[in-house]
Amino acid sequence: MGMDIYGINPVRRGDEPKRPDNMWENKEPQPTRKEIDQYLEQKNAYEEKNAGIYFRNNVWWWRPLGALIHEKIEKKDWFSEDHAKALQDNSGFEWSEEEAKEIADELQSCVDSGESNHRQDEWKRKAKVAREWNDKISKEEKKIQKQAEAIKGKNVVPMDYPPLLKKKWDDLYKTRSWEDSYPYDTENVKEFIRFLRECGGFRIC
Repeated sequence: MGMDIYGINPVRRGDEPKRPDNMWENKEPQPTRKEIDQYLEQKNAYEEKNAGIYFRNNVWWWRPLGALIHEKIEKKDWFSEDHAKALQDNSGFEWSEEEAKEIADELQSCVDSGESNHRQDEWKRKAKVAREWNDKISKEEKKIQKQAEAIKGKNVVPMDYPPLLKKKWDDLYKTRSWEDSYPYDTENVKEFIRFLRECGGFRIC
């Protein structure tokens, strides 16, 4: 699951490769594996040359990028509740070319000032602490699992643990840290800036 972001009127260089007939359809004749691989290779090369056509982040990567965008543009005159909501869903809300360019300018300033690298370093620090903490939680969870298996048998899942052990496991799980689950990377920001410069407006789907 993730955010598929499509350019509305992207800059296009060269000819887009033609998809083999029936590639994603249950019809005959089906394309060969070689034809499919060749098409995907050409498609990837085309999209790399034409950055404004498509950008994708999974939900883990998009959340911190979306939060950064919100922070940088929330004072814009055109920014609305609909814009704020659209940053964290995939409803297909449309952003204009002018809005895309303003976002690109704000993100570029964040990169140029060193703020983005600082955010990246801070995420790495928090992620390291989170992983160390979660490793300890996992060890405790395994102890509870062994106790549950001694009573219920092998491969018992937490929802089927005896009540006292299930409560103990649930309470422990609540203490897990998610600081390592939402990665932030300056290169991801730069790739999105490139998309914004050439997308001609965009939709988050």
